[in-house]
Amino acid sequence: MIRAALIAGVLWVHGTLAAPWPDLDGGDLRYDLADEELQRWAATLSAVGIDTTPRRLADRLVAVGRWSRRTQRALHRPFRPLLRLTGTGQAWGLFAFPDPHPGRLTVRARPAKSPAGDAAPWRVLYRAPGAGEAWLVDLLENRKVRGIYDDTGDRPRAGFLWNRLCDEVARRIFARWPDLSVVELRFEVMHVTPPPAAGRNEVVGVRHRRLRRRSALLGDAPRGAGTGEAGGAP
Repeated sequence: MIRAALIAGVLWVHGTLAAPWPDLDGGDLRYDLADEELQRWAATLSAVGIDTTPRRLADRLVAVGRWSRRTQRALHRPFRPLLRLTGTGQAWGLFAFPDPHPGRLTVRARPAKSPAGDAAPWRVLYRAPGAGEAWLVDLLENRKVRGIYDDTGDRPRAGFLWNRLCDEVARRIFARWPDLSVVELRFEVMHVTPPPAAGRNEVVGVRHRRLRRRSALLGDAPRGAGTGEAGGAP
């Protein structure tokens, strides 16, 4: 009987953790996808006789999401110490919806000037997924490193860890290529199209662009290059 109760308790706790609770607040509605979905669902509901607008629908969803979050936390509060101790408290609401505007991490670099003395072109060192310098692919696609930035490309604001990662990646690039003077990390905003238009994916914007200059980061000048630097990305 005790064993059955313990098994039932474990199944209940982890079953409710894995359940798709509607956890939503105002910050979740700042994404481009959220605006598109609100417009679409407001039109769909209005078409079947439910009078609403994207703004009213958003307010209702946020209210339900906040209630859901409070309820879930109250249900799991007695078990939190054990979940933290065992490291088994992660919810598994993965890939709940596809994002048609994902961010694609891209790393570029350039010397201060070209051999002809003109502004040097950008050189792509890494572009997700899996394209570029082998050592950068290994570094940036390591599962622990990806955990730092993986959802940053979809957020309206980047966290401080994104800046720290940009510093570290730039340092490694400067150490490997002494002639480079500027490193850029950014997320290219893609427009991923479903069938039948699949394959027409294109870059529609840039998020969280960070420039790191050798002189500012390391305090030295690139070897074999002039001291002048041209400004931002084209």
